[in-house]
Amino acid sequence: MKVLRPTLREKRRWILVIFEGERPENPGKFVVSAIRRYLGVLGMALAHPRVEEKDGKVLISVNREYVDAVRAAIVLGRGEFLLRTVVAGTVEGLRRKGFL
Repeated sequence: MKVLRPTLREKRRWILVIFEGERPENPGKFVVSAIRRYLGVLGMALAHPRVEEKDGKVLISVNREYVDAVRAAIVLGRGEFLLRTVVAGTVEGLRRKGFL
């Protein structure tokens, strides 16, 4: 199998969503529905979010070009929940910052 050149591969960033105080019943579905409401189906396809849940926190991997749009979607779709978002290039970067 031929290896992709670094310029052709998909460059991704990690967004960590931390709910403070009250949390939704299913944080992963809550975040995905907020992104879908704000970006729509085409935006979801272009941003290509991958969602994982860990200890009440939500990790999202998205395309680099759509980090700001996804963060805006999460903040606008939060409803009555308080939350923080942190962005890093790798999961290890989030660990070094002390969030994981």
